[in-house]
Amino acid sequence: MKKPRLVAFGCSYTHGHTLADCPYPESNPSDIAWPKKLAKLLKRRTINMGIAGASNKEILYSIQRCDFLHDDIAVILWTYTNRDCIILDDEISIMQGLPATKTYMPLPKDKWYHIKRAHSDYDGQHQMWTCMNYAKYQLDSLGVKNYHFTINREYVQNPPKWNRVHIIDLCFQTLTDDLPKATDDRHPGPIAHEVLARSMKVRINAHN
Repeated sequence: MKKPRLVAFGCSYTHGHTLADCPYPESNPSDIAWPKKLAKLLKRRTINMGIAGASNKEILYSIQRCDFLHDDIAVILWTYTNRDCIILDDEISIMQGLPATKTYMPLPKDKWYHIKRAHSDYDGQHQMWTCMNYAKYQLDSLGVKNYHFTINREYVQNPPKWNRVHIIDLCFQTLTDDLPKATDDRHPGPIAHEVLARSMKVRINAHN
């Protein structure tokens, strides 16, 4: 009999991009990243739906398209609010946010136009809360237990009055800042993912 599944959603922090077994954004999700470790602690198998560079909108889109089983649990790590994407016939056009200068991260003119003209900090926050709440609504309607985390605690300090999502109190950036990094010297390394998984397990058990 197969173990029940843990289905994880998020960006590169979930996908495991730049860990030793996941060198490229298009690589298969890492076996060293927190989803695999957390699933083992919870005696489940892993479905890692993390996408390197994903925005909160793309994370929601992944949840909407996922074929869940009745005994799944969904663990979602919501990402940075300055990211966006455009969905074109199931193809995702990613927008990583507005850098300080064009030379720092060159972008096509159409993406620059969208980010500069159509994005604001408030809009990014609103999109995040909307995605979170819609995801919870969908997962609850399917009977799938869902647990919500965020990369940065600052994003969730002032939830809107219509919010119905409980964000579990764990700041990924704070927890991993002083731990060894992955191969790019920016993303969390293997020890950080182990610490994240154990911390998430404690909080998920407390939440149940």
